[in-house]
Amino acid sequence: PQSRREKWSSLGPVGAIAAAVLFLVLIIWIIVLWQQNRVLRKSNQELASTIHSMDRSNRFVDILSTPGARVTELQGNGPGSGATAQLVYDRSGRAMLLANGLPRTPTGREYQLWFIVGKNPPIPGRTFATDELGRGALTDDVPEQAMGSAVFAVTLEPLGGSLSPTSPIYLRGGL
Repeated sequence: PQSRREKWSSLGPVGAIAAAVLFLVLIIWIIVLWQQNRVLRKSNQELASTIHSMDRSNRFVDILSTPGARVTELQGNGPGSGATAQLVYDRSGRAMLLANGLPRTPTGREYQLWFIVGKNPPIPGRTFATDELGRGALTDDVPEQAMGSAVFAVTLEPLGGSLSPTSPIYLRGGL
């Protein structure tokens, strides 16, 4: 009986060419699978982003459809000129802000919502970051004293927010 080595060597150059072709086919197959994997990952990310956007929109509409709900348009100001936002809130104070066109959130910073009532110091709200398209969202509760009489504003604050604004107003709307 021939040993394995003798069998391969008996194939000579044809065996070497066949092995090289097989190796090349294997490399091409791996590259094709790798590219398909990249495409699928990108599609999954886009799908997840779409689902997240739909979920935000559904929550916004849920608040908006509550009897007595109010919508306030916020317009870009200063460094946020060109940006817009809509703040919807119901009689219980449940609120949601959807912002568009804000500059990308710098590292170590977040946008923060403020409730401004008369000459009183602004009441801090929650914080949010923007995506690569300048979109951001947050849910919050409008303080009782701000119901129906507040100016709403958004500033850029240190990560975690501030007790009082430390930067210019990026978005402003309300009475």
